[in-house]
Amino acid sequence: MRFDNMKVTTKMRRDSQRVLITVLLCLISFLLGMLTAPVAPVEASQTPQNDPGQANHLPMAKDTLRMIEVRGSESYAQAEARSVNTPAVVEAKIRSLAAAADFKWPDYIVRLAKLESSLNPNAVNVNKNGTIDEGLFQFNRHYHPDMTKECVFDIECSTKAAMKAINEGHQTWWVADRAARSR
Repeated sequence: MRFDNMKVTTKMRRDSQRVLITVLLCLISFLLGMLTAPVAPVEASQTPQNDPGQANHLPMAKDTLRMIEVRGSESYAQAEARSVNTPAVVEAKIRSLAAAADFKWPDYIVRLAKLESSLNPNAVNVNKNGTIDEGLFQFNRHYHPDMTKECVFDIECSTKAAMKAINEGHQTWWVADRAARSR
């Protein structure tokens, strides 16, 4: 009997150590990101509290901890807002856009995004033929030159483009179409 209790205790100790290591790695990653993140001045009109486009400003989740890259003329607040796109937030945005567009298949488009990118708007996949699938719906700009880099990585723009393609009957563009329909 005593031997069985030692096994349980040892297993619990190992599990606790794994959790502690994971937390420490996340903390180190966060601190390194904070130390190396670029700092840009933020005007009062660009802060999340004053910008209606930043209404979903949430604290950074464990899976989105990374250095924030400020692109072009965007503010640091806008760059930070890009980094808080957790899967739950992305799914809510897709559903909101689908409802606003009166899209007939909101569950399908969410499943498609989950299968294509795991709801990661910054997902990038290099194919065997050297072309690159990018963004939430893994658009390949080699085959879709009308899709800009800004659009494929933008939740609203890429979701609207995907809904338009699906409404036009082009859902077979996506490898995950069949799996998304069967769930």
